[in-house]
Amino acid sequence: MQSIPTILTSLLVLMTTLSAAAQILSWKEGKKLVLAKGGYASGIFEGKLLLAGGTYWKDDKKLWTDEVVAYDPGHDRWDALPSLPKALAYGASAADEEAFYFLGGAGPEQSERAGYRLKRQGGTFQWEEFTRLPMDRSYSRAAVLDGQLLLAGGSESSTDLSKASTALLGLSLRKPKATWKTLRPMPEEGRAVFAAASCNGKWYVFGGCLVESGDVRNLGSAYKYDPGADSWTRLHDVPAPTRAWSASSADDRFIFLFGGYSSSQDPGGAAKSGGFEQRVIRYDTKLDTYQDMAPLPFANADMNFHFLNGAFYGAGGEPLQKARAAWTFIGHLQGGPR
Repeated sequence: MQSIPTILTSLLVLMTTLSAAAQILSWKEGKKLVLAKGGYASGIFEGKLLLAGGTYWKDDKKLWTDEVVAYDPGHDRWDALPSLPKALAYGASAADEEAFYFLGGAGPEQSERAGYRLKRQGGTFQWEEFTRLPMDRSYSRAAVLDGQLLLAGGSESSTDLSKASTALLGLSLRKPKATWKTLRPMPEEGRAVFAAASCNGKWYVFGGCLVESGDVRNLGSAYKYDPGADSWTRLHDVPAPTRAWSASSADDRFIFLFGGYSSSQDPGGAAKSGGFEQRVIRYDTKLDTYQDMAPLPFANADMNFHFLNGAFYGAGGEPLQKARAAWTFIGHLQGGPR
């Protein structure tokens, strides 16, 4: 027979789960991109969804762009912003109230170690180089937590993911002449093209991939990083090993995972062939559980989503190999704890 404390705990978990399940995600499409692209850096900056750089396909050839555009939710339009200093893709990005940050990445011929930021100066937006990375890094993820710019994972090469890294770097944004410092690396194998989002002061990473013996292996592992303790905690694996997907938190509890390219597992643990995902999954940071939500309007990978004023916004991406999407998806979130 269960004790009263055990019963109360079970009831509390049940009530929390039922309350969380009340969230509803509904989708609509916004104005399409003029240039369909993927591989861009993105974030919410000054109330708009900003996309910087990226790649697109023309006449069966992949091309790089320095284009920077911002989606205005209030007017359902894309506005042009100052271009990147050069055509770049596959860089990491983050944003705070001061600036939008673009870290590393690569151009059509070589990798880029510069860290650029977009700031409003004298009433206009301007890009400036504010740091140099200690190594080449593409397909990483970045975040700003407690005044520190974090950069995790990625590869030394934009064309060779066998060089995927476990490295975690930090740069203080409070010290004008700060340099990058090495933090505790991610556990186990290196990863690139993974999903990451901050929530309630912690940073969460999900899935991704690496290359072994010439084959791409999707990852199903997930971890939580605590900046205060400089430590990682293993979480439950994601429902299916997935790469080239996106994560965004809606509040101090839930993180949503969008699309990507997944692979299923057979009973013996070997990865089967997968496909472009339409799936949207909600991760509960309190219960360490995953739940399916209303799927994307169309399957898509490499489409980054960000939360703003009750809705998730994402654009572009890769719906098929050697293709780029012009879609703008808007997912309104209603109900449940916020």
